[in-house]
Amino acid sequence: MASLNENISVSVIVPIFNAENYIDKCLASLLNQTLNSIEVICINDASTDNTEEILREYEVKNDNLKVINLRENIKQGGARNIGLEHARGKYIAFVDADDSVSIDMYENLYAKGIETDSDVVDSDYYNIFSDKKEIVQQEFFADDKSRRIINFGRLWTKIFKREMFCDEQKVRFPEGMFYEDNYAQLFLALKTNKICKVNKAFYNYYVHDNSTTRGDNNPKIFDRVDSSILMMRDFKNAKGIYETFEKEVEYRFITLGVINTFLQIAKSYSYYPERSIEKVLKLASEVKASRNPYFSKKEKVVLLLIRLSPKLLYKLLRYRAK
Repeated sequence: MASLNENISVSVIVPIFNAENYIDKCLASLLNQTLNSIEVICINDASTDNTEEILREYEVKNDNLKVINLRENIKQGGARNIGLEHARGKYIAFVDADDSVSIDMYENLYAKGIETDSDVVDSDYYNIFSDKKEIVQQEFFADDKSRRIINFGRLWTKIFKREMFCDEQKVRFPEGMFYEDNYAQLFLALKTNKICKVNKAFYNYYVHDNSTTRGDNNPKIFDRVDSSILMMRDFKNAKGIYETFEKEVEYRFITLGVINTFLQIAKSYSYYPERSIEKVLKLASEVKASRNPYFSKKEKVVLLLIRLSPKLLYKLLRYRAK
């Protein structure tokens, strides 16, 4: 294990809220990494279960684990931001508290990053269900920044050079909302000049019915809209970037903030949430998909139906899901 005065290769930031049933599995996978020079930063986001006590025991036994206990819940984005302020590694990684990783994940990704001097090193992952395990091979666009902006993949399959979070235009996550990674990943994609990939799955993403952003009639779905609005606002204020990648970000803005949100509403809501869905419809009216080459025909049709007859589309999607 790395002592606190050694050079750190990778800092792993773990935001944690009420994870007493999962955290042992997660931390075991991180503390047994084959890469020695690693630090694990756990941000306990005002948990109300036994998470704090469990983390205290781990901190006493592991010199390379740091625990930060928050007294006010600021959601994953805020917790990640605090972790970034404490991270000292050459590269930074993010892991969710209810997931786990292969013990050789960061040795492989870090070695690739050093070999290629890449800003970002990506990999594949597993979806873990109660009865099966599926590998997800992520699309990789080494030399196509436009495609990377549209689809930057998952945050937690990657390691990032620390400088991406520490320079003058440092990337941070929105606080107090869910889907904060939608926002941050756009600006990380924009800042990435060199990216490479290890074609192997290391990350285990556990699909839970009680996820913080899943479940029936869950208003957290609408944070996806707020995250998209914030993303577009800050993108428009980014000098010299907006004009270059306007169509790409516009596509990401609508697919995440409108299309994916509406599909999730139809999947999760047992009734049509008329008042809440108004901001989705307002967002849908702000972009003309016909002028954007990145929208597929299917996406254009779905967006048109959302604009013209959202209730009918909601009913059709609910019926189809039965």
